[in-house]
Amino acid sequence: MKYKVILDNITKEFRCILRDNLTGIYVHGSIAFGCFNFKKSDIDFIVVVKDKISQTEKMALMKVIYDMQESFPEKGIEMSVVLEEYCRNFKCPTPFELHFSNMHLKRYEEDPDNYCRTMNGDDIDLAAHFTVIKECGLVWYGKKIDDVFGDIPQKYYMDSIKDDIMEAEKTIITEPIYTVLNLCRVLSYIKTGKVMSKQQGGIWAADNLDEKYVHIIIQALQCYGSDEEMFIDKKESGEFCSFMFKQILIEEKKNVRNIIKAKKEEFLGDVSRKEEYDRQLVYKLTSSDIYKKAENIFCYIGMNDEIDTSILIEKAIEDGKNISVPKVTGKITMDAVIIDSLAKLKPVKPYGILEPIDDKDKMDKIDLIIVPGLAFDNQGGRVGHGAGYYDYFIKRHKEAHTVALCYDFQVIDKVPEEEHDVKIEKIIY
Repeated sequence: MKYKVILDNITKEFRCILRDNLTGIYVHGSIAFGCFNFKKSDIDFIVVVKDKISQTEKMALMKVIYDMQESFPEKGIEMSVVLEEYCRNFKCPTPFELHFSNMHLKRYEEDPDNYCRTMNGDDIDLAAHFTVIKECGLVWYGKKIDDVFGDIPQKYYMDSIKDDIMEAEKTIITEPIYTVLNLCRVLSYIKTGKVMSKQQGGIWAADNLDEKYVHIIIQALQCYGSDEEMFIDKKESGEFCSFMFKQILIEEKKNVRNIIKAKKEEFLGDVSRKEEYDRQLVYKLTSSDIYKKAENIFCYIGMNDEIDTSILIEKAIEDGKNISVPKVTGKITMDAVIIDSLAKLKPVKPYGILEPIDDKDKMDKIDLIIVPGLAFDNQGGRVGHGAGYYDYFIKRHKEAHTVALCYDFQVIDKVPEEEHDVKIEKIIY
């Protein structure tokens, strides 16, 4: 096949330039997945070197690539030169020595010397490229893959492929095939945990998603595997993107919930540790200015796998605060009912959550809301149990401060958020 001749020629020239510094050349992308289309795909490969390469070597490598342009597929090649140490001991974003793809061709032509001198830095996309190499990559030259590439945390692969869909609502008009199948690939990975090509992700999506959008996916697949171009209605493309983003967020939240629930189960095995942690969290809150200034506090009643908020409620009553707790009134609504004793609560079916026996005394003005949740981030992001009670409640009481108490394993780098999700002002852990 033609791409083999191209890669063989590149490899031959690169070996002459880099000599003993060349660890290997590793192919990823559509060639590795077995779905390469000369008219629709690019040739993706990583060049791994032992030590930094000189400006002279960069110029020589780029001359080889530039002189071969006419033999390349329409989408060209995508190449990154990376130090072996960053392949073995992965860091994200990953530093690279040199990079080239079609989008940089004009910049190279305008000033080759400057291009080679400045085209370095780090790249989040290398997490995805390395993951594919580990999964199904091809050694075109050099050491075995497992001798060069270390483990890549799933989080970085996920961040990398998600980065490709951030502008999907725009790119689906200009690059519909690429965008539709990329959205499918991201969702398929979140659902199955399997590293797939865009084509494989599209096939999975056509078999598993709402029939309303299957024709779009099938059209993208047909065009991807042929010479056909894809045209998509603007209104329909917007609806498809919204649907896919919604599904991705739902699955991301589900995954976060499952991970945190598993960690909670392990943590709850040590009862004395949990009790001590709960007391420390309550102490941190009650020592804060946000608590001291609050007269009217709304606090959830913690379940067995949550912070024991009864400690906080008793302390607030002792401190002369007005304390209220939730009373569910509808599918996403609840009232803040004032209590002066935990004895005035009773378990309510189906989950046995404690609620006020008498719900006549409502708290209208709230200074501080203590918010439950499964996962949080330091930017105020929150993943709850999915019902939406607290998002709605907080929006009704915009004047109130919001605080969440949680265990340290509940705080992650970034929680998946939807438009209606409300930020929490302060996370204490």
